[in-house]
Amino acid sequence: MISQEIKEQIAHQERIIENYSKTAKILELKVAHFGYGHTPSYIIKELQECEEKIQICKEEIKKLKAKQKQIIQVELHNTKLQVLIQAQNHVALLENSQVPLVQRLENARLLEHADKRVGVCTLPEDIDDKYWCEPFPKGKYKIIEGSTFVELQEFRVARYPVTVWQFQQFVNERGYTNKRWWTKEGKPPNISPEFLLWNVPAWNAGNHPITSVSWYEANAFCLWLTARAHSAGWMPNEYEIRLPTEAEWIIAAKWDVKLKQMCSWSPPANEYWQNVQEVSIINNIVSPVGLFPQGVSPCGALDMAGNVWEWCSSSRNAFPMQAHVAKQNVKPSTRDLVLRGGSWKEKNKYAGWDVRSVASLPTTTLNDRGFRVFMCSRSKT
Repeated sequence: MISQEIKEQIAHQERIIENYSKTAKILELKVAHFGYGHTPSYIIKELQECEEKIQICKEEIKKLKAKQKQIIQVELHNTKLQVLIQAQNHVALLENSQVPLVQRLENARLLEHADKRVGVCTLPEDIDDKYWCEPFPKGKYKIIEGSTFVELQEFRVARYPVTVWQFQQFVNERGYTNKRWWTKEGKPPNISPEFLLWNVPAWNAGNHPITSVSWYEANAFCLWLTARAHSAGWMPNEYEIRLPTEAEWIIAAKWDVKLKQMCSWSPPANEYWQNVQEVSIINNIVSPVGLFPQGVSPCGALDMAGNVWEWCSSSRNAFPMQAHVAKQNVKPSTRDLVLRGGSWKEKNKYAGWDVRSVASLPTTTLNDRGFRVFMCSRSKT
């Protein structure tokens, strides 16, 4: 309806231009008859007024066409969005490597918080929810070459990093004001829910990974999600949801449960399995989760390389012998935490399953850092 109204307004302005143009031609003939220097002033003035009104109408048409273009773009966007929302299988739309990345990216950016993939704009509702990948059994795992083994309890890894939509649920439930979710050292005065990029459209889409959150905020989210799962009754009390230790993160990224061995990270030359600097169509910014299915880990977890660095809960300097030990009440001055996987800011050679960050403070908030949750069996010792 609005588009039709604009068409009618444009047609009206064009008719006015046509009428003034006819008048202007008659006046121009009179000027030619008298000669410019001898033409009566009222004729010259009338001709100038006609030309001014024609120009005003042209400017109005220009504005109306710009508005019309904008409306058409919005209508096209809404039409595409409705088609995508009605599609039953969003995984096929966004994670099918046969679909060009540029199309998958457009689909994901259109969907935002309407993304139906389990684990993107949803919270876990069951221990066997598709939110989680298949479980890793309790046992000894070799996390580096040599004879270094670590003992791990049973755990599961979330298929995607924590998204903006998911973290917003924590914020909406007053997660920042409930002391229950914060450790003794965990909430310095400068932490608030007013995130660096949450008001910027390119960063705050629901299906984007949450960024610019500190280790403390990530830890608080995990405590909140654990209590939510226990309260709902779907997760036994002997399990918890938390940040992974570095050992758990490595196994989730590289261990093939069926083959019972580690897999390597080896994209072919000039092929990118993750959001890194070289992927120009992303425009060097965080991307919606799950758009790089070629880089899926053996267990089915996506984005464990590139896009955002992921917080771990163990000491960087304790690697490898104590890489399975989770730190608890970390002091703000402790520059000893590690992140894994690389991010959109890194070049391809600096992002992958084997990449570790420098030692970090728990208060650090950067736009290339996020986190992923793990569901872990608590140690019985």
